[in-house]
Amino acid sequence: MKDRNFAFFESIKRTHNESFLDRITCIREFGNTTVNKSELKWVRDPSNLKIFYGTVRKIGLEKFISANDFHNPFFTNDFATSNWKNKSLSTILNDFIDSYGDAGFKDRYYVKFWQRRKEEQNEETVWEIFKDIQAFYQLKPSSLILPINDTLHDILFYEVQFANKLDSPNVEAIISHASILIQHDLHASAYNFIQVQLDHFQNAQLDSLLQTIVVDSVPCSEHWKWREGALWFNEIYDYHH
Repeated sequence: MKDRNFAFFESIKRTHNESFLDRITCIREFGNTTVNKSELKWVRDPSNLKIFYGTVRKIGLEKFISANDFHNPFFTNDFATSNWKNKSLSTILNDFIDSYGDAGFKDRYYVKFWQRRKEEQNEETVWEIFKDIQAFYQLKPSSLILPINDTLHDILFYEVQFANKLDSPNVEAIISHASILIQHDLHASAYNFIQVQLDHFQNAQLDSLLQTIVVDSVPCSEHWKWREGALWFNEIYDYHH
């Protein structure tokens, strides 16, 4: 069975061996973006953007970016010629917030950013989210009520939990996550995930769980296409015997 194609997969992708801070360094590039307007359509929609942020907030913003990383200078060597040099995410976010609705703001980067958001008709939502993020890291209460997507929460939580690699997932956590992938009809992703884990944990429960995944009787080439076509977990490492 193929992975169920949830609408958010158009915009939300799992990446392997890339930290969330690495992703944030792309923000400046995004300012000069060449991304086609037909891409990332799901998350550009204001209602979906609220769902995505609400889901991330429920998981815990600090699990994505620590308070220390948020408040200390972050954009250093790679931004030597940028006015973001030696600025913290907190300072940059303040500039985003302050420049909202100000066509004469000192830095044209922010003005153009808000012009693009206006074209997408999501500028108010983005502004509210920015303010909410800033309030969180300033330890202020939030009044922003947001929806969440349970499926996105469930599959993203595991990735975030062990993203910093300070903690290693135990067998119980792995079995739980594999079960969640199956529960959400992400059969190819679950199959790949379990196969990867079996390279590290020889575990009867994982083996048994693997057998519960419906795999059609197809030629080997089709089997690999099925696995490579996984919409969330598409890593394939089969070293165990």
